[in-house]
Amino acid sequence: WIPNTGFGGVQHGNSCWGYTSPSGREYALMGLQGKTAFVDISDPGNPVIVKKITGPFSTWRNIKVYQDHVYIVSEGGDGIQVVDMSDIDNGVVTLVNTITSGGTAATHTSWINTDTGRLYRSGGGSNGIRIYDLSDPVNPVHVGNWNDRYSHAVTTFLYTEGPWAGKEIAFSCGGFNGGQTSTGLSILDVTNPSNVQVIRHKSYSGASYAHQAYPSDDRQFLYLSDELDEDGSIKTTTKVFDISNLSNPIQLPDLTNNSKAISHNFFVKGDLLFEANYRSGLRIFDKTNQAAPTEIAYFDTWPDDDKASFNGLWNTYPFFPSGIVIGSDVERGLFVWWVGDSLVDIAFPGGAPETIAPGGETFTVQLSELNPGDLVGGSEELHYDIGAGWVTVPLTSMGGSLYDATIPATPCSTGISYYVTAKSTNGITWTEPEGGPNAFFTATSAASLTVLQDVTIETNPNWSLSVPSDKATGGLWERGNPFGTIAQPEDDHTASPGKKCYFTGNADPALVPGTNDVDGGKTTLTTTDYDLTGLTNPYISYWRWYSNSAGNGPGEEVFVVDVSNGGTWVNVETVGPVGPQVQGGWKQHIFKVSDFVAPTSTVKLRFVASDDSNPSLVEAAIDDLRVLDIDCGISSSITYCTAGTTALGCNALMSASGTPSASASSGFVIDVSGLEAQKDGLMFFGTNGRQANTWGSGTSFQCVAPPVKRTALQTGNGTLGLCDGTFTLDFNVWMAAHPAKAPVVGSVTQMQTWFRDPQNTSNQSTSLSDALEFTIAP
Repeated sequence: WIPNTGFGGVQHGNSCWGYTSPSGREYALMGLQGKTAFVDISDPGNPVIVKKITGPFSTWRNIKVYQDHVYIVSEGGDGIQVVDMSDIDNGVVTLVNTITSGGTAATHTSWINTDTGRLYRSGGGSNGIRIYDLSDPVNPVHVGNWNDRYSHAVTTFLYTEGPWAGKEIAFSCGGFNGGQTSTGLSILDVTNPSNVQVIRHKSYSGASYAHQAYPSDDRQFLYLSDELDEDGSIKTTTKVFDISNLSNPIQLPDLTNNSKAISHNFFVKGDLLFEANYRSGLRIFDKTNQAAPTEIAYFDTWPDDDKASFNGLWNTYPFFPSGIVIGSDVERGLFVWWVGDSLVDIAFPGGAPETIAPGGETFTVQLSELNPGDLVGGSEELHYDIGAGWVTVPLTSMGGSLYDATIPATPCSTGISYYVTAKSTNGITWTEPEGGPNAFFTATSAASLTVLQDVTIETNPNWSLSVPSDKATGGLWERGNPFGTIAQPEDDHTASPGKKCYFTGNADPALVPGTNDVDGGKTTLTTTDYDLTGLTNPYISYWRWYSNSAGNGPGEEVFVVDVSNGGTWVNVETVGPVGPQVQGGWKQHIFKVSDFVAPTSTVKLRFVASDDSNPSLVEAAIDDLRVLDIDCGISSSITYCTAGTTALGCNALMSASGTPSASASSGFVIDVSGLEAQKDGLMFFGTNGRQANTWGSGTSFQCVAPPVKRTALQTGNGTLGLCDGTFTLDFNVWMAAHPAKAPVVGSVTQMQTWFRDPQNTSNQSTSLSDALEFTIAP
């Protein structure tokens, strides 16, 4: 999906078409108010804008392709823009001609019959049809008109069998008075463009404004959209005709569905009918029974409602060889779809994990092919974000369709986002969940957690939308379904069918993005009180959206989040004024409440967005607040390996108490007992895992994988000749004193003790304790 803002400036979308180059690369041609965009969709999940060709500013633009040229028309005039796409694979797209012959420069719609090499211009003022020969693709030649009545849209087809074999037949929708009077279907013989023959004018029941018509592949049935019959009280209606006898088309029962949106443009491909129906989006019908097709699939680009209004999906193009389908939405831009079964299905046999152990965790992913060979080997990847941006790592094949996905050690309570991808041989990257990275699974770094409150904002939580000191004159907090802009989310964070969140201001996406952004001061959103008494380890998480980097004067403002337990407000985080967190996108933040305020029965948060600089464009949003009780499950005393026996017979063993913490100044005490008395030594540690390598030729092992770091030398104690020596170290104290050497939060750390054994100087391996493993907590 490329929103209109992704094409630059404030744009409305209109029509679209497609082109496949000789190399097989596929391109979407997207009509906008002041330009046409050429988009490479060969990697359908990662469309790339190749070129934009400017044209007259107009709500209406139409695009059709013949060979390696595209022909662009609009109601804004300029006749026919001829664009050469012969070198589009190298990024070269060139406007090579503008054709103004044939009368009025304005055009409403166009059609090209690639079998006959003719271009047809419909409408534009009160025009009927103007016909051009494309024998020279750069220089279309005007060869005829049909002006009996206004034509809103025409489609033409070369008949190859039956009584009309060898004839080019046109199906024109229109009437008189711009199509408002005597609206209906005109069936024309346009074989001789200088002498167009009317086969039949056909009115029909329920006619309001005939818009566009398209026949079945066998030319036995015709489907027609009437743009004004949907008045809010009837369901979306497609007119169906039996056209086996062109001279006597017979109207059949209407095709309807459960929507009340306006029907617009549609096309037939095999047994499928693809309809772009404004506010109900893309609707797909199975027309195996051509007289009564049935709806089998849809994608709603205007999920708010299905009202009979001129918003939403304008056009669709289903003719790409790969099976990709595109659609152009007035407000929301270019959509790229796959229609059909998943070629690669991604699943989690054990469920998508909602908690990830602080020490890291591996979980199973299953990848199933629809057909053998659909999956591109080596494309299987896990993508995770633990707060520093997306990281991509390959999945590990476990044989068959099973793979291992591993998320590394993270500090307890860290919010983790992740999704899985794999590519099929037709270029599609499949994601689970669908829509990654814009959609993803979320987990929390914890041994276990309990959700005490889950505030999705779908029902009103009755948060306060302002405080007396607020001075903002625009972009005030509100709750609802936001309109997307270059600074504001299009969708809330809650998984479908969720729609609502709190956000700062809302305006029609057709308006300038800063129409209702935060201006003139601050605006404050305050939650209700939450009772955290009796919880073992309470945390609060929320998803936030913040943007100050769009528009003029970016990067000047901050987003402030504070917490209170009924007394003073304490800052939890301040986002901005610069950095990756101020560029929009849903970001999760989790914090331990006791790090800021004592957990009480009156804990609440406030979210403050502000803009004191008028040129700035500031937007914020909040969704999916959770109150959690998190068990970090960090053990500080897991021992492994076997201690060696010294010449004296000593067997040194390690133990620990407390919790290793990167922020605590003390409290994780490591004890070593069974040392040979009065022998000096030290502890050494690493974070590269467990290892069993022989030191010398003795019986004990170095159990810590190199490279290793060492603590300070310790002086031996105890009674000479006995095994009563001990070492003691508060590792939290040592980490605080040596921050450059200390393992980072979340590190799984292995440690051993070495001590001198002069009685056996030729075999130092007998001077090692067993090993201790622990994870560094926040």
